Amino acid sequence: MQLKFIRSLGLRFWLLLPLLGGLAWILSGWATDWILTRSNVSDKAFVLEASDSPAIIVQSINVAIQPGRFAIVTVYTLNQPLRQLEFRFPVTEPEKIERAIAQVLGLSQAQVKQVIRYNAIR
Repeated sequence: MQLKFIRSLGLRFWLLLPLLGGLAWILSGWATDWILTRSNVSDKAFVLEASDSPAIIVQSINVAIQPGRFAIVTVYTLNQPLRQLEFRFPVTEPEKIERAIAQVLGLSQAQVKQVIRYNAIR
């Protein structure tokens, strides 16, 4: 009974399976490569202006949190000589970190939330 069903599917079906599997493998490899090589930089940028220095354009903010200890904040800019700034804050709660970053950079918390990314360090 079962052997008759398999034979009734025909040779075209069995030759099509490896082709479909290969196509799925290629497409999943392409999608994985595209996702992993995307930039982690936001398309939103904010300008920090100070009276005594040129404007700094903030492109993204990465936060690495060491649980129970501190947060390392790296601010990536579009300025040529100053590509990144690094801060350490003695807090690990996201709300407090965002408030501290906003205060140091002179941005609103809403602006900080748009460009921030969190990573946990073990």
